[in-house]
Amino acid sequence: MFALENFSSFRNNKTILNSISFELKTGSISVLLGKNGAGKSSLALSLMGHPAYNTSGRAYLFGVNLLELPIHERSKIGFFLSFQAPYEIPGVKTITFLYEMCRAHGQLYDSIEQFQEVVRKYIRLLKLQESLLHRELNVGFSGGEKKQFELLQLFLLKPAFVILDEPDSGLDVDKIQILCDALITLRQENPNIIILLITHYQKLLENIVPDKVFVMEQGKIILSGNYEIAEEIFQQGYDNV
Repeated sequence: MFALENFSSFRNNKTILNSISFELKTGSISVLLGKNGAGKSSLALSLMGHPAYNTSGRAYLFGVNLLELPIHERSKIGFFLSFQAPYEIPGVKTITFLYEMCRAHGQLYDSIEQFQEVVRKYIRLLKLQESLLHRELNVGFSGGEKKQFELLQLFLLKPAFVILDEPDSGLDVDKIQILCDALITLRQENPNIIILLITHYQKLLENIVPDKVFVMEQGKIILSGNYEIAEEIFQQGYDNV
């Protein structure tokens, strides 16, 4: 289980998130909605430990307070954040990055060949070009390829708790379907995974019906409930719900 207790975040002496509390059950998929600037991405970055944010309160992942850990330890215990705009890292070959990422998280393989075969399995699932593995990390990738590559990392690491920050932004209809299929497969492979989706679009939720919906405004959770809340927002807008 993941639980936030009176979680607040501050940037440049300004309160960005104010006393947020909620729980996400093991094996659940939840959605965080809100207007632009509501604080959704700030929540994700604050939990991961972005140095621009100072935090208070508690953020428990299976009883461990993430806020007491450095960033790399938060990742090692199973917290994964997919960026809204993944960074380009010139000079680092993609396949090398993936291999070292897995090694750092204790994902060891008997041989490079075994590792490459696992990577190819998920490359095929995500309908990515294998040639991407031999290019520099995210350099020259399209927006869709960058988002799919985030999912590839997710499949390799098999984390316990995942925040996907607008994984569907910039994707066409076909790519959104690939994303939905990938998330379904991910849950089949790891039924206990906790997923929190940040999105602005209904298309993703037509195939991935969430267990819980949270609505954020001005750094606070103002509403929570089932999928019906999301349907009302997409049909009527935030101001009419």
